[in-house]
Amino acid sequence: DYDISHDVFLKLAAEISKHLTVVYYPRYRDQAFIARKLAEKIPNLKILENPVDMQSLEKYASCVLTGGATMAQEAAILGTPSITYFPKKLEVTEFLKKKGFPILHLNSTKMLEKVVLEVIKNSEAYRKRTEKLISKLENPLPLIIKEISELANKR
Repeated sequence: DYDISHDVFLKLAAEISKHLTVVYYPRYRDQAFIARKLAEKIPNLKILENPVDMQSLEKYASCVLTGGATMAQEAAILGTPSITYFPKKLEVTEFLKKKGFPILHLNSTKMLEKVVLEVIKNSEAYRKRTEKLISKLENPLPLIIKEISELANKR
């Protein structure tokens, strides 16, 4: 009983695939089923069926659009324009945006198509070199190691 008219991501994928190759990674089984049916009619729509090295895809994508936030956050750190379409604001997304990483948070379907098409048309203008931004962040590894060591010593 899946209704594509309610799936903003599949509708956008169908529209964008007129201009670019769209790599679609469905979250739910019913989305995957409908996406495969769409891909039979739309040659520029590629459906990921199995886990892949997402960071490589994210790095070279024109844009990353997700209904969650993790992939958008990863892509933004890599410098790829990213949009998270999620009902809540997330601290990590807001932090990255304030630090200058190319990430947007949208929760309005009206704005989503407009913004996605704009970013895709001008993706190089939205793409950023993030090495300097990353260098200003604290490396969390020493803190993680310290905390794990302290926890291990308590046992």
